[in-house]
Amino acid sequence: IITGEHSCPAVHALCHAANAELKATGATVVYTAPVEVVTEPQTTALRALVEDMNAGRVRMLTVIGGNPAYNAPADLNFIEAMRKVPLIIRQGMYEDETSEYSQWHLPMSHPFEAWGDLRAFDGTASIVQPLIAPIYSTKSPLEFLTELNGSPRAGYE
Repeated sequence: IITGEHSCPAVHALCHAANAELKATGATVVYTAPVEVVTEPQTTALRALVEDMNAGRVRMLTVIGGNPAYNAPADLNFIEAMRKVPLIIRQGMYEDETSEYSQWHLPMSHPFEAWGDLRAFDGTASIVQPLIAPIYSTKSPLEFLTELNGSPRAGYE
Protein backbone atom coordinates (compact mmCIF):
# COMPACT_ATOMS: atom_id res chain seq x y z
CA ILE A 1 0.00 0.00 0.00
CA ILE A 2 1.41 3.38 -0.96
CA THR A 3 0.32 6.97 -0.63
CA GLY A 4 1.46 10.16 -2.34
CA GLU A 5 4.35 12.05 -0.82
CA HIS A 6 2.11 15.06 -0.20
CA SER A 7 -0.45 13.11 1.86
CA CYS A 8 -0.91 14.18 5.45
CA PRO A 9 1.06 12.44 8.25
CA ALA A 10 -2.01 10.52 9.42
CA VAL A 11 -2.44 8.88 6.00
CA HIS A 12 1.25 7.95 5.92
CA ALA A 13 0.96 6.43 9.40
CA LEU A 14 -2.05 4.35 8.29
CA CYS A 15 -0.14 3.09 5.24
CA HIS A 16 2.87 2.15 7.38
CA ALA A 17 0.61 0.32 9.84
CA ALA A 18 -1.22 -1.51 7.04
CA ASN A 19 2.05 -2.57 5.39
CA ALA A 20 3.38 -3.81 8.75
CA GLU A 21 0.18 -5.81 9.33
CA LEU A 22 0.50 -7.33 5.82
CA LYS A 23 4.18 -8.12 6.54
CA ALA A 24 5.05 -6.18 3.38
CA THR A 25 7.74 -4.05 5.03
CA GLY A 26 11.12 -5.38 3.94
CA ALA A 27 9.52 -7.72 1.38
CA THR A 28 7.57 -5.73 -1.20
CA VAL A 29 7.91 -2.37 0.53
CA VAL A 30 11.39 -0.97 1.04
CA TYR A 31 12.00 2.39 2.74
CA THR A 32 14.93 4.48 1.53
CA ALA A 33 16.45 7.78 2.55
CA PRO A 34 15.22 10.74 0.49
CA VAL A 35 17.33 11.59 -2.55
CA GLU A 36 17.06 15.33 -1.88
CA VAL A 37 20.34 16.90 -0.82
CA VAL A 38 18.71 20.14 0.27
CA THR A 39 15.73 19.66 2.52
CA GLU A 40 14.72 23.30 2.94
CA PRO A 41 11.85 24.58 0.77
CA GLN A 42 12.98 25.79 -2.66
CA THR A 43 11.39 29.16 -2.00
CA THR A 44 13.93 29.76 0.79
CA ALA A 45 16.84 29.72 -1.68
CA LEU A 46 14.83 31.70 -4.26
CA ARG A 47 13.98 34.33 -1.64
CA ALA A 48 17.69 34.63 -0.74
CA LEU A 49 18.56 35.05 -4.43
CA VAL A 50 15.98 37.84 -4.81
CA GLU A 51 17.39 39.59 -1.73
CA ASP A 52 20.90 39.37 -3.22
CA MET A 53 19.68 40.70 -6.59
CA ASN A 54 17.88 43.61 -4.92
CA ALA A 55 21.02 44.42 -2.90
CA GLY A 56 23.18 44.49 -6.04
CA ARG A 57 25.23 41.45 -5.04
CA VAL A 58 24.36 39.50 -8.22
CA ARG A 59 26.38 40.65 -11.23
CA MET A 60 25.42 37.74 -13.49
CA LEU A 61 22.35 35.51 -13.32
CA THR A 62 22.25 32.30 -15.31
CA VAL A 63 18.86 30.64 -15.70
CA ILE A 64 18.99 27.12 -17.12
CA GLY A 65 15.66 25.75 -18.27
CA GLY A 66 13.46 27.52 -15.73
CA ASN A 67 11.13 30.46 -16.18
CA PRO A 68 11.16 32.36 -12.85
CA ALA A 69 9.83 35.58 -14.43
CA TYR A 70 6.61 33.63 -15.02
CA ASN A 71 6.33 31.16 -12.16
CA ALA A 72 8.28 32.52 -9.17
CA PRO A 73 5.94 33.35 -6.29
CA ALA A 74 4.34 36.74 -6.95
CA ASP A 75 5.30 38.15 -3.54
CA LEU A 76 9.02 37.84 -4.45
CA ASN A 77 8.75 40.43 -7.27
CA PHE A 78 11.33 38.42 -9.21
CA ILE A 79 11.05 40.59 -12.36
CA GLU A 80 11.84 43.76 -10.40
CA ALA A 81 14.88 42.04 -8.89
CA MET A 82 16.00 40.83 -12.35
CA ARG A 83 16.06 44.42 -13.59
CA LYS A 84 18.87 45.10 -11.08
CA VAL A 85 21.18 42.39 -12.46
CA PRO A 86 23.66 43.68 -15.09
CA LEU A 87 23.91 40.43 -17.07
CA ILE A 88 21.28 37.70 -17.42
CA ILE A 89 21.93 34.61 -19.52
CA ARG A 90 19.00 32.28 -20.15
CA GLN A 91 19.30 28.79 -21.63
CA GLY A 92 16.02 27.25 -22.67
CA MET A 93 14.22 25.31 -25.34
CA TYR A 94 11.83 28.22 -25.99
CA GLU A 95 11.90 31.98 -25.64
CA ASP A 96 9.61 32.90 -22.77
CA GLU A 97 8.99 35.57 -20.12
CA THR A 98 12.44 35.15 -18.54
CA SER A 99 14.07 35.40 -21.97
CA GLU A 100 12.47 38.83 -22.42
CA TYR A 101 14.49 40.16 -19.46
CA SER A 102 17.73 38.43 -20.48
CA GLN A 103 20.55 39.89 -22.51
CA TRP A 104 21.31 36.44 -23.94
CA HIS A 105 18.99 33.54 -24.75
CA LEU A 106 20.84 30.35 -25.68
CA PRO A 107 19.07 27.35 -27.23
CA MET A 108 18.95 24.21 -25.11
CA SER A 109 18.95 20.65 -26.40
CA HIS A 110 15.80 18.63 -25.91
CA PRO A 111 16.30 15.93 -23.23
CA PHE A 112 15.84 13.28 -25.94
CA GLU A 113 19.00 14.65 -27.65
CA ALA A 114 21.24 14.93 -24.60
CA TRP A 115 23.55 12.85 -22.44
CA GLY A 116 23.19 13.33 -18.72
CA ASP A 117 22.95 11.68 -15.35
CA LEU A 118 20.34 11.19 -12.69
CA ARG A 119 19.69 9.63 -9.33
CA ALA A 120 16.73 7.29 -8.79
CA PHE A 121 14.52 7.36 -5.71
CA ASP A 122 16.50 4.48 -4.22
CA GLY A 123 19.71 6.51 -4.54
CA THR A 124 21.09 4.64 -7.57
CA ALA A 125 23.12 6.86 -9.91
CA SER A 126 22.63 6.26 -13.61
CA ILE A 127 23.52 7.61 -17.05
CA VAL A 128 20.98 9.17 -19.41
CA GLN A 129 21.59 8.32 -23.05
CA PRO A 130 20.10 10.34 -25.93
CA LEU A 131 17.19 8.75 -27.76
CA ILE A 132 17.70 10.69 -30.99
CA ALA A 133 20.54 12.43 -32.79
CA PRO A 134 20.66 16.21 -32.27
CA ILE A 135 18.32 18.05 -34.61
CA TYR A 136 19.81 21.53 -34.18
CA SER A 137 23.14 22.90 -33.04
CA THR A 138 22.26 23.24 -29.35
CA LYS A 139 23.88 22.46 -26.02
CA SER A 140 22.56 20.42 -23.13
CA PRO A 141 22.57 22.02 -19.66
CA LEU A 142 25.56 19.82 -18.80
CA GLU A 143 27.51 21.04 -21.86
CA PHE A 144 26.49 24.63 -21.16
CA LEU A 145 27.81 24.41 -17.59
CA THR A 146 31.16 23.06 -18.80
CA GLU A 147 31.36 26.06 -21.16
CA LEU A 148 30.67 28.43 -18.27
CA ASN A 149 33.40 26.95 -16.08
CA GLY A 150 35.96 27.23 -18.89
CA SER A 151 36.41 23.54 -19.71
CA PRO A 152 33.99 22.78 -22.56
CA ARG A 153 33.23 19.09 -23.11
CA ALA A 154 30.72 17.06 -25.05
CA GLY A 155 27.90 15.57 -22.95
CA TYR A 156 29.13 12.03 -23.63
CA GLU A 157 32.52 12.87 -22.08
